[in-house]
Amino acid sequence: MAANSQYKDMAALYELMTDDYDHSKWCDFYMDIASLRRGMNVYEAGCGTGLMTRQLLKRGLKLISSDISDEMLRQAQQKSAMGQRAVFVKCDMREMESPKPVDAVICACDGVNYLTEGAERFFLAAKKALKKGGKLCFDISSEYKLRNMAGQVFFDDRDEYTYMWTNSLDEENSLITMELAFFVPDGEGKYERFDERHVQRIYSVNEINEMLLSCGFENIEVYADQSKEPPKADSLRIHFAAW
Repeated sequence: MAANSQYKDMAALYELMTDDYDHSKWCDFYMDIASLRRGMNVYEAGCGTGLMTRQLLKRGLKLISSDISDEMLRQAQQKSAMGQRAVFVKCDMREMESPKPVDAVICACDGVNYLTEGAERFFLAAKKALKKGGKLCFDISSEYKLRNMAGQVFFDDRDEYTYMWTNSLDEENSLITMELAFFVPDGEGKYERFDERHVQRIYSVNEINEMLLSCGFENIEVYADQSKEPPKADSLRIHFAAW
């Protein structure tokens, strides 16, 4: 069966698949490294179903939240109990625009890895959207993590779904392709299948730093996952703050 586009049918299952993430702690980490306070303006790129959106709203921030997926945006709008304080926009994050300068641009959970080309365009757009001194904060799945996923098969079986997840590496282009097959109960004793293909780019810390510098960021801080410590060779997720 041919795979469909990224984050279509999977959008309805996404929050179940990421229920092991502590988004409250993650949000507090970004509040810290972005120097954010209640009432500040933030552009959130790649908001997905709004897991981070809701945490940022709870902390009193004013948001523009964007995503390229109609289905993910629909989930974000439906699940945001404080949606009147967030403006949701469909766009490619490489083409993001803000009607006024913001205090921070945030992109959580692999958004930059999904930019298999043109990541510099996102960094340039973020730089343009920021106030003077405002920070761009984002994470990547590390080179170590993605390279070690190659050839691995993941499996999860729950009441709500069963999925199989295989991974292949395109070494020449530094791409990891993730093929996911989902089986979702239809309530009548049968299962409906849908497939998705996700492709992520493997970036080294040096590549990211060079792109940020070329896009006009003068200060770059690099952290291990939700820690002020520098990343280690086997860190799975790496965070950046640039201004």
